[in-house]
Parts: sequence; C-alpha cells; structure tokens
Amino acid sequence: WPYVKRLVDYLLGWDPEELAGRCLGDHGSVLTKEGFKSGTPDKELVGWCAIARFARAAARFGRILGLSGSDYAARFEELRAEIAHRFSRGDGSFGNGTQTGIAFAADLGLADEAALADALVSKIRDEDGVLSTGIFGTTIAFDLLHRTGHSDVIEAWLVREEAPSFKSMLASGNRALAEQFETGFSSYNHAMFSSYLQWFYEGLGGIRIADDAVGADKIELRPYFSALTDAVTCSLSTCRGKVSTCWGRAEDGSLSFSYSAPVDTEVCLHVPEGVEVRKL
Repeated sequence: WPYVKRLVDYLLGWDPEELAGRCLGDHGSVLTKEGFKSGTPDKELVGWCAIARFARAAARFGRILGLSGSDYAARFEELRAEIAHRFSRGDGSFGNGTQTGIAFAADLGLADEAALADALVSKIRDEDGVLSTGIFGTTIAFDLLHRTGHSDVIEAWLVREEAPSFKSMLASGNRALAEQFETGFSSYNHAMFSSYLQWFYEGLGGIRIADDAVGADKIELRPYFSALTDAVTCSLSTCRGKVSTCWGRAEDGSLSFSYSAPVDTEVCLHVPEGVEVRKL
C-alpha cells in the first residue's frame, strides 16, 4: 500500500491538464497514421481518464484494506465530473467520438453503459467491423461489449481475414503478434493486442472475476455460445481454487452449461433461458 499511495499521490500532484498531455494515448490504433506514437485517438481524453483510473484503483485498494481517511474516492469523482464537463459533446458522445472515446466514457460511467455499448457497436460496423481502439481501449471494449451482449462483434473482429486483422498480422508466418496492425513501423514480437485472451476466458469460457470481488470471492459466469464452435471448456485458477466451465451444443441445437467453483465463492449466473445448467 505505501508504494501504491506514493505513486498515486505523485500522479495526483500534477496539474491534470498538463499530465494528460504527456499520456501515451491509445497506442497501436489503426487510426495512427503519422509517426510512431502521435495521432492516437482521443489522446487528451485518454490522458484524463488514465489519471482518474489511478484514483479509482487507489480508492478501491483502500476500501479493501479497511483504510479510513483516504480522499481518493472524492478525487476520482472530481476528475470524473471534470472529464464529463470538458469532453461531453452534448449528444451522448465524448471527446472526438472515436471508438476509444466511447470505451473510456463507458469505463468511467460518464453515460448509460448500454447506450454507449450500442454506440460503439454502431461505430465499429460503420468502420467495416474494424476495432480502431488501441491497446488500452481494446481491453476495455472487449469487456464492455461482452457484458452488454455484443460478443458477436468481438468474434467477427477476431476471425476477420482482410487487413487490418489478427490474421493479416500473422500472414507472414511470423507466429507472434506485432506491436501494431499497421506493421511497417513496429516490433514483430509484442503482447500489445493479446487482450483477446481476456475474451477467450470471459466470453467463450464465461468466467469473470466480479468487479466488487475481494480475493476472487465472487465470480460471474456469462458464457457466449458462439455459432462457430459446438463445445468449449475453460478453467481459471484463483487464490481460492479453480473455477471451471464447459458448454456444448447437441445435434438438435440445444445447449448445456456446466460449472464448478470453490465452495466459498459466490457465483452469479448469467445464462439465457432454455440452456440446461449443471453445477459439478
């Protein structure tokens, strides 16, 4: 905790307007056409949101540790209100209206989550199914889209053939992800966009540690029953033990979902009606 506090106090000691301008931005976006790190989408908004996210994380850590007298929660709310004031476009969108801006707005709760998710889906479809978020926005977008019932949009992006896409990134046979989809000026061995693994566990496997969990004591199970496969098995090791899921589609199209979790773990099921559910 002393090290977390030292870092967050240092960041919050800056004028946020100055510090936001020093942010890397949503690096790796396909919208970055000039230079290596310049021109990232909604860079100023991302900078402000990054500062707010540090304050929010510190507030959460403080609550978990039972610390009193911390003003991080209040500082987060101040930053969130200032971000809403500075970047609201008055039509429900924020910043420059990019996919990145929508994702970060949803992450901070600047507007209705479902409406922002729908706006993000519309934006992605308008851009030929391409996620133009960078490494940070993509992680947030995957989580947002899955939780709001839009995993089909994520899946379509992951199996896309034409450039830009993961498959085109790997078409050279390099067998490792590149730093950016526009690979002419990037590293060819990077974990930059490996956040799709998050969706493999949370979407296909359906396993997500709840936002309000402490020590993985609360698990959400929200599987996405993909039409591109008939069976998925998944397991996640936590500090309380292993969480496992398995789902399958029978020849008649019916679906079954099985799961197991440690006995002292709260499980919240989000499974459509008609799916047979079994606890192992």
